[in-house]
Amino acid sequence: MSQGTRGDGGLSDFCSQVDNALALLLDILPAEQRGAVVRFCAGPSGTWPTNRSSWQGDPLGQRVRHDPRRPVVAGSPFASDLCAQALFHIGRSTEAVQYLRYNFGALVDEGDGGMWESWPVFGSELAANCRSQGFGAAVAATLIQNVVGLRCSAPGGTVVEWQPSSCGLEWAEGRLETVRGPVTVRWEDKKRRYSLPAGITLRLIEAGATREISGPV
Repeated sequence: MSQGTRGDGGLSDFCSQVDNALALLLDILPAEQRGAVVRFCAGPSGTWPTNRSSWQGDPLGQRVRHDPRRPVVAGSPFASDLCAQALFHIGRSTEAVQYLRYNFGALVDEGDGGMWESWPVFGSELAANCRSQGFGAAVAATLIQNVVGLRCSAPGGTVVEWQPSSCGLEWAEGRLETVRGPVTVRWEDKKRRYSLPAGITLRLIEAGATREISGPV
């Protein structure tokens, strides 16, 4: 997969962060290429593979700065969430959490309550540097689904699956809103705590076994 073309019409010799993430999510990468793409997607975001006078790829891809020895990752909160999803998808959950902590941790530390349009690697020199975008906020759903381990598994959200996964963490807790009310869970080591409203079934899946708990609890 490639993005942009060279001046002679040929494909440029780099892949975008989004292309790589989607290739992992769709399971369309040959096995021998997966390792390189994982290293690419798990790298620090915020470095554009162009000079400062053009957007990623450029219409003809002629301003691309590419070092094949060290893949450069272009990134925004939206694209970075896709990368994290891809890492979770292929079972690299610890790396995915570290990736989210590295990138989105800086965003949270800013404390402005909004989602950035792009990682501010160039500060005020970046043409698009809005700090109040809505896209990229899907990372909240990624955390609930892949770190806390909660997801709806029936129409209307009446059945909620909970599959705790350590992801290299000591504990995690979260809340998933349903039509009947919130489902809250917390795992820490082997301890499991949960709260769910009437009409909701919590399906706890771990160690190859499944247990169903009916609300209210």
